[in-house]
Amino acid sequence: MNKTYLILITVFFSSCQKSPDERIFGDWKVANNYYTADYKIERTERGITAKVMYYDDGTTILKATHSDQDIYIPSLHYKDGEYVDAVSGATQQTPSIRIKIRNTDSLDVTKYVMHKPIKEYWTRKID
Repeated sequence: MNKTYLILITVFFSSCQKSPDERIFGDWKVANNYYTADYKIERTERGITAKVMYYDDGTTILKATHSDQDIYIPSLHYKDGEYVDAVSGATQQTPSIRIKIRNTDSLDVTKYVMHKPIKEYWTRKID
């Protein structure tokens, strides 16, 4: 009888775990006064990662190499309604980046540079 309850409780708690919102996956574009960039957020064997596909700030241009060099955020983790950089979030009170899904085609992104927030608006890239 105790085994049955233990199995039911295990199944209940595992079904309650939040899975990532599928809307975060895809190709995203950001353009602001400082740079333009294309990012790809995808599920990999590491978890959820964000990669730089293109970046241009007027002095530096980066293009995807389709290798680990493209990784911008190695591990995003869903926490309290948003995605945070799991690596810095585990060691710092303020993660280096926070991503909140606005709707299917846009994200509100907050980066922290020297503990100061920089807000960006990413839109889904449609080719």
